[in-house]
Amino acid sequence: MRKILFFFLVILCISFTYRGAELLYESASYRETYYTHNFNREKLLEIAEEYKYLYENYSKTKYAPISAYRRACIFNNLYRRYKLPHYKSEVVKSLKLLIENYPESWVTKVARRKFRQIIVIPPKRYTVVVDPGHGGKDPGAIGIRGVKEKDIVLKIAREVKKELSRKGIDVYLTRKTDAFIPLSERARIANEKGADVFVSIHCNACNNKKVRGVSTWILNATSDKRAIEIAARENNVPVEKMDDINKIILSLIQSAKLNISKKLAYYVQKDIVRELHGASQGLGVRQAPFYVLVDTRMPSILVEALFVTNPSDARLLSKRAYRRRIAKGISEGIVKFLKERGNVISKSRVTLFK
Repeated sequence: MRKILFFFLVILCISFTYRGAELLYESASYRETYYTHNFNREKLLEIAEEYKYLYENYSKTKYAPISAYRRACIFNNLYRRYKLPHYKSEVVKSLKLLIENYPESWVTKVARRKFRQIIVIPPKRYTVVVDPGHGGKDPGAIGIRGVKEKDIVLKIAREVKKELSRKGIDVYLTRKTDAFIPLSERARIANEKGADVFVSIHCNACNNKKVRGVSTWILNATSDKRAIEIAARENNVPVEKMDDINKIILSLIQSAKLNISKKLAYYVQKDIVRELHGASQGLGVRQAPFYVLVDTRMPSILVEALFVTNPSDARLLSKRAYRRRIAKGISEGIVKFLKERGNVISKSRVTLFK
């Protein structure tokens, strides 16, 4: 019985709260219309304060966003008449509160259209985490003349950072020196930084020295023998254990992340091949169970930037000009992906005003 009574009292309080907000808003709205037509600055300033009281004390009701909007309208009209800076400042405060706290409200959409001349929404500042594979005690693949994968990919990663930083993107490297970083730690860094993209850079290797080219990989289980061999090498585990890893990956894979990562991979692969101008071949976008991509919460790819075991590819990787081309291809692909994502997904952000 007590529970029923308590529930009834809660409903009653909510009803009174909602009705109180409704009456206050209707009164303010009616008087605003009257004193706007029969202009009275003092009365309009009083009504503006009533609207402020409404959205501060009844923030959970539908009258909160519209009160913030009406307050902005009042001060906008006053500013247009008197050109006083503090009136414009009040417009800004009301609009900022509206957009930040009620981004999906229809009122916010109306405000964006009405005040588009003074609202400036900055482009999202993106964050990319670049992961130079291997490092420290883990040299990665050993190529022609003893070249180590870990050294080449660190140089490419630094070039990627330069390219993306020039475009206003925040870039973090999982390692800046020849240090060993566990695979799980690399994913943790990306998640901690709130990265929009994670790209792990590697070089490929093969017993057949004629095999060459660049490929871009996404996380998925696979039955392809060659893909499993590459993943085993990058995961630093025996090939025999990859069957168990395949099963784990299948249980963890997120279809949404997979599809988005695939789009990122296509952009990056296409731009790397373009930047190489036919110096090596493109092996396409492929999938394999890479540990380093498992725990990331953002679109994630792994780039196999040429073969250190192929004489022609190894020669390209030894030249800074070609490493920069690979880095530029990776960067351009990421930028194109982020631009497309920015057009599709509009995130609520702090709004700046002129």
